[in-house]
Amino acid sequence: MVMAVAVECSHFHERIALKILNLTGPNPRRLMLGFQLSTCFISLWISNTATAAMMVPILMAVIKELERCRKSIADPDSILIENNGESEYGIEPSTIPTKERSIYKGLLLSICFSSSIGGFGTLTATGSNVVFSGYLAKTFGSAPPVTYASWIIWAFPQSFIVLIGSWVWLQLLFVGFTKRDNSGEASVRRLLRKKYEQLGEIRYEEKSILFMFLTLVLLWFFRHPNFMKGWGDFFRADFVTDGTAAMTMALLMFFLPADNPLTIFKKGGIYRPLMTWKMMKDKFAWGTLLLLGGGYAMGEGVEVSGLSTLIGKKMSSMESLPEWLFIAIACLLVIFVTEFSSNVATAAMFLPMVDSMV
Repeated sequence: MVMAVAVECSHFHERIALKILNLTGPNPRRLMLGFQLSTCFISLWISNTATAAMMVPILMAVIKELERCRKSIADPDSILIENNGESEYGIEPSTIPTKERSIYKGLLLSICFSSSIGGFGTLTATGSNVVFSGYLAKTFGSAPPVTYASWIIWAFPQSFIVLIGSWVWLQLLFVGFTKRDNSGEASVRRLLRKKYEQLGEIRYEEKSILFMFLTLVLLWFFRHPNFMKGWGDFFRADFVTDGTAAMTMALLMFFLPADNPLTIFKKGGIYRPLMTWKMMKDKFAWGTLLLLGGGYAMGEGVEVSGLSTLIGKKMSSMESLPEWLFIAIACLLVIFVTEFSSNVATAAMFLPMVDSMV
């Protein structure tokens, strides 16, 4: 989560998102796919909420430009008239035709879906994955561990398939497959290019965070890659975890400079680290940290109190069901509960219950 704060504060995630959008272009189908790909990719590394909060303003800027182009084509003089009834994003919803409004709804929902879909692509992408990993290590310590590499190999392809499925579903519901007027695409493409150019050349700070980010991912991946000997095998069992690499990178960011050291010394600049306590205080997801701790406590309470065993006995009749049917019922039950409870709390509550039944 510290790395996520560093990426967010350096605005490196915006550079990634705008670069992908420049590649996909402004066509509604490609635009939605571009937003979904960029949102999903970013949510692999930072929280789903932070990803959605970052992507929505970018999308609204694109929608505003699409509307400006549409109005200028319909009435060239209308673009010069100030609209005092605009919303906070500069768009008056009542003036948008039904078809365009449907497309914009689909684009907004695509960000919502993609940020959640990316959340299960890596082991650290969302809190419920971390709860599962912790419970598995505590309960089945002698079993082969779920490593960062093994999780990506298993979950990332599924994440991509679900993402494509959601894109097709949103096309059917909101965009359709009829031929569209593409007259405003060039203007939107210019807007995306302009917003990317406003970021300027990639800064030393962004390069440093990118290097540390890639180093962290490689350390996670090659700790126990399963297909070869990893760096974690050089230590005694359970001595290093994924948290070891994460904490090492997090601590380094509080010391490494955000500006080129040679430039600082030559020009008499001021030393500024990649991460400061003020950044942590303002941007760190403290609520998520407390939620994770509460989730672990709830899971422990469900197990120690015997509630998981009791529920397991009450539902013992399900043991005779075929494995696929048992999994389907368990999935539906968990999905239903997550409509009213957080993912972390639900995972912490159901893991001991399901474990006692199998």
